[in-house]
Amino acid sequence: KMVTVWCYIASISNTSSSNAFDIGGLPFTAIGTGTLDSTVGPVMIRYVDDNTTEPLTISSYISGGGTTLLHYISRGNNDSYGRVLHSHFNSGNIGYRTQLSYEVS
Repeated sequence: KMVTVWCYIASISNTSSSNAFDIGGLPFTAIGTGTLDSTVGPVMIRYVDDNTTEPLTISSYISGGGTTLLHYISRGNNDSYGRVLHSHFNSGNIGYRTQLSYEVS
């Protein structure tokens, strides 16, 4: 079975914490047991600044066995990626949108 998560968040209040920007409590658990069973989806978002001059791509991600939507920044020039943190936002009006389909048991 497949489920689709669609999400819109107009604004957030926390733009200073070093905690990861995650969306937890999804009602269905992704099948599998880890990163090899993961699914990635596109993100539309604004006001993200991780203090690099490289182009950024942000993706939503759910790992096998997970019920939390994680967010990763991919940096174009040095082939690295890392978690999106609340402190990466320079404004709370993020206009976040994502859609992701994943397999459940």
